[in-house]
Amino acid sequence: MNFGIISLILRKKLPYLLAGLAAIVLGCDRLLDFGGRVGHGAEIQLIQDSATVRHLIGQQEVDGQQEQQGLQAVINERQTEFRAFEQANFMAVDLDVHPDRYIPRRLASIAAMNQRPTILVAARRADIDFLQHVFNARCGQKATQESYYARIRIHDDGAAKGAAGWVCVSEAMFLADPSEKEKRAATVTMRIILDSPEVRGLIASQEMSEVAEWQNVQRIVREANSARRRQGPLDEELALHPERYIPKRLAFAEAMKRQPTVQAVAQNSYCRFLQRSRASCLNQPIPAGDHHYVRIRITSGPSKGQEGWACMFENVWLNGPLLP
Repeated sequence: MNFGIISLILRKKLPYLLAGLAAIVLGCDRLLDFGGRVGHGAEIQLIQDSATVRHLIGQQEVDGQQEQQGLQAVINERQTEFRAFEQANFMAVDLDVHPDRYIPRRLASIAAMNQRPTILVAARRADIDFLQHVFNARCGQKATQESYYARIRIHDDGAAKGAAGWVCVSEAMFLADPSEKEKRAATVTMRIILDSPEVRGLIASQEMSEVAEWQNVQRIVREANSARRRQGPLDEELALHPERYIPKRLAFAEAMKRQPTVQAVAQNSYCRFLQRSRASCLNQPIPAGDHHYVRIRITSGPSKGQEGWACMFENVWLNGPLLP
């Protein structure tokens, strides 16, 4: 196909495409100025027009508007929750990225402790005696780390025998081994801060100042976890439980299924739009285009002259503006 043929096709079809787009955007009365095509590869059943059908559609227009308002409120609430989730999640990540914003006193205490005299000791864990645990004097460089200071003494027969002082205890240091036997036999290298009145004073001060900082860290973590639990995928929730959000629309759909239909309309038959309703023909609450019931008249094929209701953009589509 050469460029000339393509250009000719575009010139002939472009007005129809633009007009169809305008009908979608303008909607309502403008739709009646356009022709349509039904079936799109398969024959369809038109719902026969009747007073009952018109009453059902009229009632659903009212009920649908109320349900849509409720659904929009749910969406707005979830968007508000999502913004809160983003903020809480950012704070939780920021805890360890910028600990200086959340635990400045702990970091200052760690810096002061690191300036005290230390020794480096390698000993079996079985040869370590814990003399004192100060759980509230945390020594983790990250805000969420629960490492703490403990006073220990080495009692083996090696060069480190009798060494005593303060170490930073972490789970990785003492609880990561697969068995108690292996844990006790393994050797750990520790940086021991030698005990002194100044060191004990630093730890006591850190123990007091840590309370407020740790409570703030825990609050941020709790809020982030709570926000994550609330922030489920809304689209999935709506798809799995439409009965919670559009019960009247689902009841309306069931009622429409029970209405008489006219003879099957052959695929790709042409039609004219007679009436546009605001009654949705989707069984899912997720907005997915302007699917609604329209009343049409078939204008070609063996079903020519038949009238009935069909679902717009489901089994009937715009074809182009009606010729004068």
